[in-house]
Amino acid sequence: MYSYYVYGKTLLLIAAYGGTVVAINILPPLPEWTLSGIIAEFIFSPFKLLTACLGFMIGFLAYSLFIQDALRFVYSIKRNKTVVLFLVLACSSWFDLFLKSWLIALVALSLAFVYGIMDVDLRKRDK
Repeated sequence: MYSYYVYGKTLLLIAAYGGTVVAINILPPLPEWTLSGIIAEFIFSPFKLLTACLGFMIGFLAYSLFIQDALRFVYSIKRNKTVVLFLVLACSSWFDLFLKSWLIALVALSLAFVYGIMDVDLRKRDK
């Protein structure tokens, strides 16, 4: 059971980091974000832009699950050491994303924070 948890969180961290890095690498640099540049991207390379948008969405949705884990960790009595390990790894990957492209990383992480806070369920689960 424990190994499945670690495996799942590892894949989730890889998907979050990989999706955001794909979006950073595929999206054009900042000076090209004009209306005519966006329309040209849609017309001449729609699959490239679609891949970047898909990677961005996967990245911020996966990071929102780590935000939920952080909130559950803060408000829980029972503390799990593996949660702390994955939260530290997620924060270190955020630092690397900010070094690659601070604007896309800021947008992705702010959306992850908002979605993670909105979607967290802190009620006790009766099993």
